[in-house]
Amino acid sequence: MRNEIKNNHRQLLGGLFYKVLFILVTSINAIIMIKILPPKELGVWYIFMSLQTLVFILNNALVPNLARQYSLGIVELKKDFNVRQFHAKTKTLYSSIVFLVFLSCIILTFFYLNDVVDIFSKNNSMLLYAWGVMIISMCFDIYYTSYECALNGLGEFEKVNFASFISRLFLLVLSCGLMFFHSSFALLIFCCLYFCSNLLKRIILLTTFKRIFENSTLGICKNTERFYVECRRKIYHLSWLSLLSSIGGVLIVRGGMFILPYYVSLERVGSYGVTYQLFEMGFNILFTIAIIKTPSWIMIYKEKTSPGLLLKSYQNTRLIILCLMILGGCIIAFAGNWFLSILHVETKLLPTSICILFLIVFVLQINHSVSGQLLTIQNKIPFAYASLVTGFLVIIVSLFLIPHFGELGAILSIFIAQVLYNNWKWPLEAKRFLKHECSQ
Repeated sequence: MRNEIKNNHRQLLGGLFYKVLFILVTSINAIIMIKILPPKELGVWYIFMSLQTLVFILNNALVPNLARQYSLGIVELKKDFNVRQFHAKTKTLYSSIVFLVFLSCIILTFFYLNDVVDIFSKNNSMLLYAWGVMIISMCFDIYYTSYECALNGLGEFEKVNFASFISRLFLLVLSCGLMFFHSSFALLIFCCLYFCSNLLKRIILLTTFKRIFENSTLGICKNTERFYVECRRKIYHLSWLSLLSSIGGVLIVRGGMFILPYYVSLERVGSYGVTYQLFEMGFNILFTIAIIKTPSWIMIYKEKTSPGLLLKSYQNTRLIILCLMILGGCIIAFAGNWFLSILHVETKLLPTSICILFLIVFVLQINHSVSGQLLTIQNKIPFAYASLVTGFLVIIVSLFLIPHFGELGAILSIFIAQVLYNNWKWPLEAKRFLKHECSQ
């Protein structure tokens, strides 16, 4: 059994390489989806994705905190940390989350989708079936996330991102066939393929986990048992804070998508969704750099041997991420519609002026997100309540702006709410934290 955190350039470059490929393939899948789905169904798909993001907050609240405990367990207990035993203890948490996610999906079906897209109408039966497949996919995906937590906590980012890439490549190969025939079942078929893609990813991660820890027994290790008991309450506390933060995060980034269908056509929702998705892809791939660096930041912070190294690593990581975000955002803003026109895609991006506002919002957001990620190495979630308050502020501002300004109002709401606090607060807190560490 391996009892160390992988912390080397191969994990950084390999994890980032496969994340880039994952985003690239996902982007191609998005383009295929844009081509095969009419604007109305494309708008429905983005509503589905927004709801998936909403219900995934329960899972996303647990994942980073649980992965961090694996890292801490290895650092503190070393060879006395039994990964399989610790993992087995966490399975009950995921069973509870799956139940809550399923219940949330049922509630959203009756009280949101029924109102927004009339999902129980006979004419929309395919939408109901497609949403049913999405519910099954989400529940299955969440239950097996526990293996991803363990691998990420041990620094196996290359293997985790490889599994994500292969699953989306599988989806790409299968979905290409949809381009050659136009069917009224296109959305349902794509949702089924999406489920198969998630299934493949979980099989790969499960196999990888068992292979790495095949020599580890499930017997009780007293030190691991004690460590789990000690950190269990911490996991619950941090997950609660992360849940609040995740709710805020979803309301910040998806609040406009929830409100837009009430005031603009589904075709315009589709344009907003495509534009947002492209910027979000850039954000996700670049923020992966900070996630991959987190285990090494934890080691430096815990061992207290090179405090200046933590400052240097953080500054270099943030600089690279910001430069790449600006470059990628400019390409989307000024060349995005040109690229879509080459592909003869019916759905277009929002006007360049709005895309520039998107760029400003995402540059500020990724700057404070990297800073917030650094602060979590203290095993704290200091930004939880701020994120929640900001999320509700986005909703409130959106309710005023979207009826008058449509898509522009949606992104303006995010900008106003974020710049009031988060955009400057967490970079400042990260600076104070690093100054304190370097002075010791």
